[in-house]
Amino acid sequence: MNLDLTLFFGSLMSISFALCFAPQIYTMYKNKSSRDVALGTVILQICGNIGGLGLAISTNGNIWLYINYGVGLMMALSLLFFWKLFRLNICHANKNGGPNHSKSVIHAS
Repeated sequence: MNLDLTLFFGSLMSISFALCFAPQIYTMYKNKSSRDVALGTVILQICGNIGGLGLAISTNGNIWLYINYGVGLMMALSLLFFWKLFRLNICHANKNGGPNHSKSVIHAS
């Protein structure tokens, strides 16, 4: 395969996959809520990136694999950190009578 195409597709893959959770992390931080993020997704992402790094190391993978899985793992761990931080905030607010996100029902008399 052409070296220029390899570099182009390798960098596109690495940058895209490594940063795919950046918008979610930003949204969680901005809204101070992890309510809409499934913990299972985060755990699977962490496991996948650990597996990818292990594969890249064991097969002497190219630099794009190391960048992809290394930065991806850091992003997934950041997502887990913010998920946990804001999940604690939600639980703490609920225990202390904080905002309730359920809809109110008004009864007419």
